[in-house]
Amino acid sequence: MTKEKIVRFRKDLQNDLQKLEEKYGMRAVLGNIRYDSSIIKVKLEFLATVEKDSGKSPAEIKAEIDFQKMYFLYGLKEDDLGNTFNSQGEEFTFIGISPRAKKFPLLGKNKKGQIYKFPITKISSIQKSV
Repeated sequence: MTKEKIVRFRKDLQNDLQKLEEKYGMRAVLGNIRYDSSIIKVKLEFLATVEKDSGKSPAEIKAEIDFQKMYFLYGLKEDDLGNTFNSQGEEFTFIGISPRAKKFPLLGKNKKGQIYKFPITKISSIQKSV
């Protein structure tokens, strides 16, 4: 396998995944592709009930879905999603959680659309901004 062949493979796979998204009303998130001379490994997730034209990145969609499943485990309330908070003089919108990130599980998006991770200690800031 060559890198060029993998790049072409990824592009073809993305095109085929778009057809599946339309057919089943799901969002496909294609992750890393690892390969060697005899095998290709692909990380692939399908997110159900996500509008394709929502304008959200796959990371935002996953963070929101994870929030909906587990917000109460972090001491959050269901209506905390979308609240604004400040960190180091910059305003962020709380977009969800990343449960695998133990030290920085809270995710916020700044006005430029960049996503940042925050520690659990920011929960009080997120909840106060209601």
